[in-house]
Amino acid sequence: MDVRQQLGIGERTGGRHRAPTFAGVLAERLRSEGYRVSVTHRDLHRPVVQR
Repeated sequence: MDVRQQLGIGERTGGRHRAPTFAGVLAERLRSEGYRVSVTHRDLHRPVVQR
């Protein structure tokens, strides 16, 4: 049975700190439980937002 799910994780400050870290940790956890996981960092190519 092929069931696909998608989860988006983001943050308001450009997605360069907690969101990518959390996505990576969650992906490793799910892989260790036997799930096939793909992680795509959508905004890492964009310039850092200066505030």
